[in-house]
Amino acid sequence: MAVNPKREKAIQRCLDHGETPAAVSADLGVPASTLRVWLLVARLKRELEVLRQERNDQQQRHELLLAELQQAANKQAELKRLLDAKS
Repeated sequence: MAVNPKREKAIQRCLDHGETPAAVSADLGVPASTLRVWLLVARLKRELEVLRQERNDQQQRHELLLAELQQAANKQAELKRLLDAKS
């Protein structure tokens, strides 16, 4: 999908710079209803990206914990083997 420079500028001004949608709409000549839709979609995309990153972070933590658990299980098995050998 092609990037719409006017849309990107409007979104940036509202979401990143805190300008009001009414001011940006009037300044750029974009209908307020259109700008509201652009902002809604942009917010949803940003939230989706945050959720994806959180999911990826959790997955990495999960994989690390599984690896640590496997290491602990291996150590436990080795200790059991050593104890059994002494008996």
